[in-house]
Amino acid sequence: MSSKSKPKVEQKGPSKVSPITVPIRLVFKVSLYLLISVIFSTVIDFVGMYLDWWGKDHQLNVLADDIVYLGNNFTVSIFGQSPAELAIAISQVIKDYMTISKDIGNQNLFFFRLLADVLRFIEPVYQSLILSAMVIGVRCFIICMSVSFFFVIAIVAAVDGLVERELRKEGGGIEQSKLYHHAKAWVGRVLVVTPILYLSYPETINPAIVILPSALLFGLATYVTFSTYKKHL
Repeated sequence: MSSKSKPKVEQKGPSKVSPITVPIRLVFKVSLYLLISVIFSTVIDFVGMYLDWWGKDHQLNVLADDIVYLGNNFTVSIFGQSPAELAIAISQVIKDYMTISKDIGNQNLFFFRLLADVLRFIEPVYQSLILSAMVIGVRCFIICMSVSFFFVIAIVAAVDGLVERELRKEGGGIEQSKLYHHAKAWVGRVLVVTPILYLSYPETINPAIVILPSALLFGLATYVTFSTYKKHL
């Protein structure tokens, strides 16, 4: 009996990622996360006021304290202004773009009058939303100011790890692939979790308390990743 030949099933290879879509997706994800952070901060602010954890000026106090911490930890920038002055300018720009003119209710159209009534009704929520956006903007600026610090740590840890790898390679050391994969995963986790924790924290906190331990863990993970990389390529 002649066996019927089974139709060949074409196996699709891994989908290729376009170099254009990668930055677009990254910008979209970052923008979405910042929007969620602003909304989450606003909700936490109102919950805290309802439970008497803090007063109505909580977000404004957090913004002022963050700028003070920025001025104490970062004193020089390449833009000709102090980082604290740049943070004040960034927060002012965010406020100007999000503030809606009160003259909108003077328009003759019914839609604008209705919109003005709605804005007056939700004005406390919207003002808290603006302050949350200003706090998130200042903290994003602090994170951007810390990128060079992480970059230097990455270079030092990578070089030190590669030297350790060469010593292990010449000395006949044992391969540790499991340790390599665990350390490699922690490099990305630190870079993702640190901004999330800092942006989501509702109270005032010195950025050094968040950045320094994260940089230490990032450097350790980078060092272990490069030192335990396979000996033969």
